[in-house]
Amino acid sequence: MALVAGLAGCGSTGSRKSERRSGASGQETIDYQLSGLGERRAGSMGEFIDSLIKDPATTEKAKGILERAKRDGGMSATDYERSWADYKQCMLDRGYKEIILIKYPNGIYAEPGHYRGTAEQEAKQTEDMRSCMSDLFPLIELYGAQIGNPNLYSNQSEAIVDCMRRNGMVPMSYTVNDYVNDKAKDDYTKAGIDVRDMKVRECEVANNWFSSYPDDVLEHLW
Repeated sequence: MALVAGLAGCGSTGSRKSERRSGASGQETIDYQLSGLGERRAGSMGEFIDSLIKDPATTEKAKGILERAKRDGGMSATDYERSWADYKQCMLDRGYKEIILIKYPNGIYAEPGHYRGTAEQEAKQTEDMRSCMSDLFPLIELYGAQIGNPNLYSNQSEAIVDCMRRNGMVPMSYTVNDYVNDKAKDDYTKAGIDVRDMKVRECEVANNWFSSYPDDVLEHLW
């Protein structure tokens, strides 16, 4: 069964973490995931970059990279990769045994899940990850949009389906409703698409949707 992981990965193998909102039925969750179709995050990529720069949570270091991206017409792969490398080194400097970064075919990075530690270890890892990612969060948003959501769809599922269509992973007749229902299946092997295909998952990861499966690599952090 699939284990859905959060940003940068968290969790253990062998079970499925619910994709549903707390207390919501399956249909309510599907309806929620289909809400806001056609809406955009911004009118242009430049406007989107401005919104990230103005976000109070954006660090000064990230603002510098975002401002350069706006001047250059987009964020460079070099800035993106360097920022992920800085995150990895930050975590290693805090004593973690290994930090694995998976590079998807489209150049997007993600960190897999990890073998669970004690409650104290998990709490510290969450804090350390957030701290080390403080510069990275808005850069993930921008680079992911450039690669996987150039139309800036607000609805995550719509952005993913658009990405898969553009990459030829699904026919143009494959709808957002098809995708949402495929992802809601308890048995992923019965989905209408191969959800484990890296070309499918690259579109998901570019749009901040993280899923892991039994044969995926897991980090040994401790």
